[in-house]
Amino acid sequence: CRFAEGTISITQNQVVSRMAYCRIRPAEEEDLLTISAIWMEFMQYHAQFDVLMKPREGAEAVFRDYLKTCLADENRRIIVAEDKGEIIGYAMGRIDQRPPIYDETIFGFITDVAVTESRRREGIGSALAMGLYQWFTSRQVTTIEAYVQNGNAMAMDFWQRQGFISWVTTIRKTLPSED
Repeated sequence: CRFAEGTISITQNQVVSRMAYCRIRPAEEEDLLTISAIWMEFMQYHAQFDVLMKPREGAEAVFRDYLKTCLADENRRIIVAEDKGEIIGYAMGRIDQRPPIYDETIFGFITDVAVTESRRREGIGSALAMGLYQWFTSRQVTTIEAYVQNGNAMAMDFWQRQGFISWVTTIRKTLPSED
């Protein structure tokens, strides 16, 4: 599923690549098993950057249940990339709200853009991102945020090519337990 700039068409909740048939469409409940398997691959990839990203036992089933709640939430969107009937990636976004002390309180947040390893670097992630941008735009969202894990140069490069800029740093401290 390759495409060059300007070769994507967006019609009725679908993004279609014109160079090869790759469809971006809203996820359905029957897609959740495949999405959760791609999520596990995504999380195992991220675990190399930080051990806290390693999913615990049973996480895939818990994530699948979480996805069901997301499908029912009008402020969340899950989309999939499908090539010849096979789901090869997914993306998730949500609409969030800041406290009313800011001029811009509504913003979009992209939680995941994941493409199965064998299909990375083909433009599928960009097509998924475009699908979320379309949804955010249809909901009058003009600012989008995403997290990038420290050390994940591939993801940082991807998001910078999408026009994102680094603007805040999240820091973390683990406190000793009282045991």
